[in-house]
Parts: sequence; structure tokens; C-alpha cells
Amino acid sequence: QKTGTQVFNSLWYPSYDRNLPVLGVDFLRFNHGKKHLTVTDLQPIHNNNNDDDDNQAASSRYPHLPYEHLLADIQKDYPSLQGQMSKRFYDEAQFFSKHMLFGRFADEESVLSNDLAQAFPRYLGVYLDLLRRTPQTTDAAEVEAIRDGQTKYDAYSAARDPAIHMMRKVFGEEWADAYVHEFLFDQSRRI
Repeated sequence: QKTGTQVFNSLWYPSYDRNLPVLGVDFLRFNHGKKHLTVTDLQPIHNNNNDDDDNQAASSRYPHLPYEHLLADIQKDYPSLQGQMSKRFYDEAQFFSKHMLFGRFADEESVLSNDLAQAFPRYLGVYLDLLRRTPQTTDAAEVEAIRDGQTKYDAYSAARDPAIHMMRKVFGEEWADAYVHEFLFDQSRRI
């Protein structure tokens, strides 16, 4: 059954002892299934575009994303998932990889059932492989840098997520704000 709006949102945060990105997944269906928006990305937690001292230190420790080439191969295979985000809510250069899968479709069930159904498991496979292969760190400074990166990611996302406006209209401002800051992006108030 096609309802007015359906949303699947999932964020996978690695533990603080693994310097890995957040896996972000959004599958949205609007207007009774006539419009679709899909986003899948390994979102880096060390924002190389931020000039503050903490991020400069983290960026010098993690100057590139060693998994990017794996994502490039997946993105290249699916032109329908090479769309560009609107700058209305997010800055693509902050907390997003260069090889995010982004698609916006109108009545294109075949894209979802073909391209996305093939690309998403590959993307997920890269992430699961990274989780298995990435060693845990015991360095307290590195653990704190990872925690700080996740906190900044949450604060950035909580301030910009467009779903907040929809939730405020449907559920009220108090509930929506609590949901965003206490559940979706629960580290956002640490800053």
C-alpha cells in the first residue's frame, strides 16, 4: 500500500575505538509513491573543511579517506544514483563523502528495484568489511578525537536535518526537538 509519505532512516555509528565513518541511509517516498529520494553514504566524522583547531588536528591524522576508491567504483556503476544534493539544507563538503549514492526520482520504481537494490548491498558490504578490518585503538587522544568527530557530526545534522520541520508539524515542536536531540542525534547537545 502506498501512503502519502514513507521514511526509512538509519545511522550506524562505529564505537569510539574505531576511526570509521557513520553509515547514513535515507529512503524516502513522497506523494503516494510518485516521488522518491535516496541517500546512502559513508559520512566522514572528521570534517576536513572546518578550520577549528580540533578538526585541523584530526584532519592531519586522517588526511584522506582510505575507503573512498571502493565507493567510487560502486557510484560509477549506477548513474541514476549520482545526483547532487540541494544546498538548501546541507553543505555537501561537510560530513559527506565524494561518492555518496544520491537519487531523486519521479515514479521510477525500476530504479529503486534495480539500481538501488544492487548498489545498496555493495555499499553496505564495504562498510561491514571496514568494521571487520579496522583495528581498535587504545590511544586515549584518538578515541577522544573520534568521539569529538561524532559529536560534531550530530550537532551539524541536528541543526540541518529537514525532517525536523516535518516532525514539528506532525508531532509538535517539543516532541520533535526531543526526538532529534535525545534519539536521532543524541550527542548533539554535548557541544
